[in-house]
Amino acid sequence: MTVLITDAEYKNALAITRALGRKGLTVYTAGKKNTAQTFYSKYSEKHFVYSHPQRKPEQFKKEILAIVKRNEIEVLMPVGIGPCTLISQEKEKLEKFTKVPLATYDVFQRVHNKEEVNRMAVKNNIPAPLTIAPKNIQELKKGLKKFQFPVVIKARKGSSTRQVRYAKSKDEALTIWKEFTKQGKDDKTGIIDRSQPLIQEYLPGEIIDVVFIFNKGEPRGVVSQRRELTFPVSGGSGALNRTVFEPKVIQNAIKLLKAFKWHGVGMAEFKRDKNGVAKIIEVNPKFWGTTECAISAGMNFPHMLYELAVNGDTKPHFRFLNNKPFGWPIPMGMNTALNSKYPLKVLFKYLRLLGYAYSTDIALLDDPKPFAIQLQNMSKIILQKFSPKNFLRKLKGKNT
Repeated sequence: MTVLITDAEYKNALAITRALGRKGLTVYTAGKKNTAQTFYSKYSEKHFVYSHPQRKPEQFKKEILAIVKRNEIEVLMPVGIGPCTLISQEKEKLEKFTKVPLATYDVFQRVHNKEEVNRMAVKNNIPAPLTIAPKNIQELKKGLKKFQFPVVIKARKGSSTRQVRYAKSKDEALTIWKEFTKQGKDDKTGIIDRSQPLIQEYLPGEIIDVVFIFNKGEPRGVVSQRRELTFPVSGGSGALNRTVFEPKVIQNAIKLLKAFKWHGVGMAEFKRDKNGVAKIIEVNPKFWGTTECAISAGMNFPHMLYELAVNGDTKPHFRFLNNKPFGWPIPMGMNTALNSKYPLKVLFKYLRLLGYAYSTDIALLDDPKPFAIQLQNMSKIILQKFSPKNFLRKLKGKNT
């Protein structure tokens, strides 16, 4: 009963490792650096360092296969978008030696493609923002006439905030589009694709995520959650989330993933327009960064995915604790506070979490060692924020 978890640097990898370890499974972890926080968890029985998935994709594939074969891994669970993409490509080869609860690559790459998700949503009458994918400058200039500014410009593939930019004018949109298009020619792995970036209607409302697990197109579990604090603060990954019961949004997410015949876990991101309508923005075909929020609300997605891999299915489970908050105060919350206009207000929100059981990822009594890495990362953020170099840069910006 050995499970291998990738991306040991990430907070969701730590959450997955703990969730499976507490169920009595043997968990091995793998990541890009020896300092990965999950390596220090008491639930990580052995760990491995692999090559950077995006910089050395073929080497990464060879190393993952070797780890699986040498250590008789029963289930391989990739976490980040890089390993998920490459392992999905190698799914058939890997499944000769282990179980890989991922969609086949033809389905995976469709769900990973934001233009394809938007097209499928429109086809199935699911609310979606106005989106175009111009092939050239002429199409871009013509298409921009349909939009009000600001607009969102995003890579068609990729899950980090670096793949999303905002343009306040036509000229700025043209500049960003050209930058993305030029960068898009460099990546051949299928992990990130900035070629023919999308132009999308900007939605000003709150973000609602529907996180899920499917078995060959059939839902086995869902949780809806709201991002109350994000980093970047203008709109990014959840730094403090709260579960919310959003039946209509859940219904639309299930409808979309059924249309794709999805298999495995993932997250559908919705955002409200000015009229309060939640529209599908994109789907992340992987474990989401805020996985532990769903776990804390009673939905153990990692163990359900393990059961799906080993038994071929998992018992459907759709009940979760509503209004359950969960935050990541160190270093993510600290970073959010330092970059907010109202840092004390942010810190107060984290202090309020103390009134709830299991509301942060700080497990000092049960699994304390990863906390040392988190503190180290927080120290780096504070030193960088208040460094003389950063201060002079801000001062120069004010004077220009």
